[in-house]
Amino acid sequence: LKQVQDKERATYAARQDLDQEFPIILADGTERWIHQIGKITYAKNGEITRKIGSIQDITARKEAEDILRMQLTRMKTLNIIDQLLRKTEELQDILPQLAEIIGKKTGLDAIAILPYDRTIKKLVLGSTWGFHEEPLEKGSLSLGEGLAGRVAQNLQVIHLDVKNPNITIEKNLVDFLKREEVIEYIAVPMLAQGKLGGVVELFQRRRLKTPQETTNYIAAVAGQIAMAQNNQNLIRDLQYSNKELMEAYDATIYGWSRAMDLRDEETEGHTQRVTQLTEKMAKKMGIPAEELVHICRGALLHDIGKLGVPDSILLKPGKLTDDEWKTMKEHPTHAYEMLSDVEYLRPALDIPYCHHEKWDGTGYPRGLKGKEIPKAARIFAVIDIWDALRSDRPYRKAWSREKTLEHIQELSGTHLDPDVVTAFIELIEE
Repeated sequence: LKQVQDKERATYAARQDLDQEFPIILADGTERWIHQIGKITYAKNGEITRKIGSIQDITARKEAEDILRMQLTRMKTLNIIDQLLRKTEELQDILPQLAEIIGKKTGLDAIAILPYDRTIKKLVLGSTWGFHEEPLEKGSLSLGEGLAGRVAQNLQVIHLDVKNPNITIEKNLVDFLKREEVIEYIAVPMLAQGKLGGVVELFQRRRLKTPQETTNYIAAVAGQIAMAQNNQNLIRDLQYSNKELMEAYDATIYGWSRAMDLRDEETEGHTQRVTQLTEKMAKKMGIPAEELVHICRGALLHDIGKLGVPDSILLKPGKLTDDEWKTMKEHPTHAYEMLSDVEYLRPALDIPYCHHEKWDGTGYPRGLKGKEIPKAARIFAVIDIWDALRSDRPYRKAWSREKTLEHIQELSGTHLDPDVVTAFIELIEE
């Protein structure tokens, strides 16, 4: 409470309205994020006559935002690693660079990569990053030797709470982890086509917020390295041939869409509904099957750019000011900037970037007109309006089917593509 009051006094002393977000530390050492708003009035003598305001615990929302940013960074990192592996002829030459990319770009503490040498049938230390001292595995490890050797032998992940391990750890390793201040350890086998390529170890001095997601991320990286180790010639097609990695990408996209619904206070299932209906419309309008996956991804990510819009604007209950509205209109551009450098998401950008463009050219962010607007975005615009009006909101009840269809018809030729509107009405009647 004192921390909140100190923030409040400092703002009032400057004679400003209060609207700020900041962390506070509770007595047990945990951190919580607070959103505080308030307004004050003064008498002629400068004395405060009235204060009114509220505080809200927004920790869950902040954590969701952090996870979204982390997932996006990790996806970009997978793409960077993939491109790096495609360009190299000798994996050993880039292992130090890989270790640094894996650790540094995604906020991990220390990494060790141990390729499996088939000639001597041992794990060898390929590269490390983030350690205070040299790691123990300076030479090589036989299968079953040490934690990494056990992972290589059993082809199974080991995830340890170092302070309360559920398996036996050798004393020299216990001492090493203590000196390194490691409290969490994850080791993942590098597998390609079921064959051992090595082991990737993660050493954490801070608790992981999403340990399972981190494990999945390390497994995806390990799979990339193992595939490169098995056959450098296949790396060019790695991103498309690695089914598990693609499924991990799509699972991440689905998680983003769920988190964005929560942050934007959308109705439950909004993103999933518009994605399913957009896919049906796209099929009806003759979109080739190979393009449907990109349209679905675009629909799932249609509002990812709102991650760049402050909560004070995105969640404001009243009417936005001109400046606030200008900021809000930037979210399609944010989406483009966030996703355009992820190679496999580029074909899905039409909806996140263009779904606020209008048929008559009065939309944003680029003022595209008519068929300048990508077809996927023209289809999605109709679906988005339909679902928004057919859902209950805090400020109104859902519209009837007839009223919503009538409104969509009124927007035909101005806001919406007339051909898409006609096809949509047919689809709803069907």
